[in-house]
Amino acid sequence: MFCKYRVSLVLLLFVFHSSYAQDSYELNTGWKCRQISQVNVPGEEISRAEYSVSSWMPAIVPGTVLTTLLANKQIPDPYYGMNNERI
Repeated sequence: MFCKYRVSLVLLLFVFHSSYAQDSYELNTGWKCRQISQVNVPGEEISRAEYSVSSWMPAIVPGTVLTTLLANKQIPDPYYGMNNERI
């Protein structure tokens, strides 16, 4: 009898949660980055929803810092000439 109630409770919680849960999240857009030496505020302030990152450059996700810098023309193209040595 206890097992029957446990299964019912689990099913009830699953139905309740899935009725309010979002099906998917897109995490590959909307990211921004900035050189740490240009950030002069503590992490708590950056974490606030009202903190503006409009002056930050768009980040490439998935990617690396190098792909983000290349996409924002902050470094020379590493696949051209000897530019890879300059990075």
